[in-house]
Amino acid sequence: MRVSELLPSRFAMAAGVACAIFVPLAVIASYQWGVTHRDLVREQGRATELYDQIHAPGVGLKDRLTLCGANLAGAQTALTRQNKAVDDMAQAALDASAKAQAAVDAAQARAREAQRLAQTLLLEQPRPDETRCEAADRLILENVQ
Repeated sequence: MRVSELLPSRFAMAAGVACAIFVPLAVIASYQWGVTHRDLVREQGRATELYDQIHAPGVGLKDRLTLCGANLAGAQTALTRQNKAVDDMAQAALDASAKAQAAVDAAQARAREAQRLAQTLLLEQPRPDETRCEAADRLILENVQ
């Protein structure tokens, strides 16, 4: 028997080396595919859940967003109406304040005039031919007319 007969042939050695390299690669590739497939299935399930949360009738995020938009529009309309009412009330207060100030100014002017007239009357002396009572009557009659 020869030594070359005991050694495997070149083809058998090449096949052995190929198996030693490709079998572990196939195992690793299969494992990676399994992990990737598992992750894909999880993410597809999560995507389905999120889609259901968004598009669920009545309680989904899409319907809730539409409802929030309608509520916001109503709130903005009410706020605009309230702001106009506040502005109207502020203008009415300014008008009332101006009228009140005009009334106060007129009353103060009348009071000054009355005070001036009273001072004039107090400084008034009776005429030589009349008594104090007659002078008072004359002054009253002159100011009443």
